[in-house]
Amino acid sequence: DLAGIMAGQLGINYSSQCLDLEKS
Repeated sequence: DLAGIMAGQLGINYSSQCLDLEKS
């Protein structure tokens, strides 16, 4: 459903930001 899709995208964005912080 839409809520699941939004939650998934937020999770992806959060994960990618964490990865960027670890790389820098």
